[in-house]
Amino acid sequence: MDFQKILFLNTKEYEDKPSYEFVPDRCGGFSFASYADKRRLLEAGFWEKDEQHWQLTKAGRQEAMQRPVSRERVIRFCQRTLTCGATH
Repeated sequence: MDFQKILFLNTKEYEDKPSYEFVPDRCGGFSFASYADKRRLLEAGFWEKDEQHWQLTKAGRQEAMQRPVSRERVIRFCQRTLTCGATH
């Protein structure tokens, strides 16, 4: 499952006020703002990409730990991501 799809599902399922707006795309919903944010995270050194996968860097993990998120939400997100395999 690609990043946009995971973000779309997470936004719709867990957020009372969606943090991103999505427009129809040939492969599903697409958010221009999330694409720009992803690029900024890469430039800031919080994410890294190999040929097929994105992952947090050490700095990205440290930054993420600074933000309070419910444990249950993280578990559900990880289960969905690991089951489907996030790419792009």
